[in-house]
Amino acid sequence: MEVKVVRPFSVLKRFHPVAGVVGMLMIICFLLSSIVAEVFGDEQMIRWVKSMIVYGLFISVPAIAITGISGVKRSSCYPHHQILSKKLMRMKVIGGNGICVLIPCALVLDYFASHGEFGLLFVVVQGIEYIAGLTNLGLMGLNMRDGLLLGRQH
Repeated sequence: MEVKVVRPFSVLKRFHPVAGVVGMLMIICFLLSSIVAEVFGDEQMIRWVKSMIVYGLFISVPAIAITGISGVKRSSCYPHHQILSKKLMRMKVIGGNGICVLIPCALVLDYFASHGEFGLLFVVVQGIEYIAGLTNLGLMGLNMRDGLLLGRQH
């Protein structure tokens, strides 16, 4: 009987892009649902969307963390690769932006919405969240592009 050995690198090779796509799709979902709720919905719909975004963090945060961790692990095979260093730099910005801006914004907006506070402060925080979310989405898109390029090279 032959035992098949699963190499950790091959597992990371599969998890990394899946987690990255899940993270990107969650951010897209958060942004689109917020825009739709605020343009076409009422206060109740906005409350519900802001609440669901907070619950969605339990999927998006681990997905983005897995993407970052697996990316760092995979990059150890090519420590001086220029594209990888750009991807890792972007990932630091994505993580910092998520932890320092997006998560706090989501929690604050959920609080405001649940208390019916849709004034100027809500609008300002929502604007910050849109900018940070679009920034992360753009950086994740660049990382995906570079990951596909690296996949063709190696």
